[in-house]
Amino acid sequence: MLLGLLLVITAGVYVHIGRLEASGSLAAEAGDPEAEARRVARLTVLLAVLLISALLLLLFVVGSYLVIRIGRMLRTPVGGPPTTYVDAWRSYRVTPEQIAAATEEDEPGAGGSRGAPPSDESPPSD
Repeated sequence: MLLGLLLVITAGVYVHIGRLEASGSLAAEAGDPEAEARRVARLTVLLAVLLISALLLLLFVVGSYLVIRIGRMLRTPVGGPPTTYVDAWRSYRVTPEQIAAATEEDEPGAGGSRGAPPSDESPPSD
């Protein structure tokens, strides 16, 4: 956006200088004081436009920076306070029997359904 603003200002100045050269006011004759006065007036206006554009560009940059900084200072966290971490294993909220039941492994050949490999035989169909 900043680059676009700079390009628009530069293009405007380029077009303005092109118009001045086409009208012949930049190549004013040395003996014509009225043409010289018009040339100085136009160049003064051009300089004023450039300075005002530079000032507006600087105000835009500084203003954007301040808005971002103030926005960060005033921002409230989203979602409320963070959740506290509770380690159930460390706090002994799980009994040793529950730990043993949750971590026991099936013995091979015990015939249980958890560790038994799938059978290749299909059930008989009637």
